[in-house]
Amino acid sequence: FQSYALFPHMNVRENVAFGLVSSGLPRKAAQDKAEEALATVGLKGFGDRLPSEMSGGQQQRVAVARALVLEPDVLLF
Repeated sequence: FQSYALFPHMNVRENVAFGLVSSGLPRKAAQDKAEEALATVGLKGFGDRLPSEMSGGQQQRVAVARALVLEPDVLLF
């Protein structure tokens, strides 16, 4: 069993933008950056879906996008 720690009540875009919004970035800018991150992981156009509507692999890519959108210096897998 793997948990990607996605919020089930938020759509994919909101999940990816969560860290940015929490750090004080305006919601619109955070959602724009979230869309870019989703495109990076091959999920362009999936922003309005809920995590429960996606396969396990897609959920995993959402979790990766959520990490990448914060532009970390290092990302450990």
